[in-house]
Amino acid sequence: MAGTKASTQYLRDVALQAKANFDTDIHKCHQVSSAVEDKYHQRGLPGTVTERAIGDKHATHFVILYDSAKICNIEADTGQTIIDPTIQQFSLRNYFKGAVEVGLDKLENLPEIGIYPPDSEERKVWYHRK
Repeated sequence: MAGTKASTQYLRDVALQAKANFDTDIHKCHQVSSAVEDKYHQRGLPGTVTERAIGDKHATHFVILYDSAKICNIEADTGQTIIDPTIQQFSLRNYFKGAVEVGLDKLENLPEIGIYPPDSEERKVWYHRK
């Protein structure tokens, strides 16, 4: 795959393979994101774990940054796309149970693997630089 553009579905599938080794997302964003980064690198894909803040409380969170120009089916050709393999931990259910300090949306509205190009609305609202 090195040197070619990856599709969002392929990036999602590889991330799901890495995520399958974990029993929960909650408080494991760095470990899961690092496992996804490793899987990407094994396939010649250029993802990098980075720290971001998420939600109104700007809680510390780790995601993968991926060069948008290297993704074939998104419109952004500059900047970095956020790939978030643990976005579901921020469901309102987990928030109201006290498991996480940020609640973004209902679980059924959060993807198992979030992929957010530079111009996506979720990215503009949810993610902040640390």
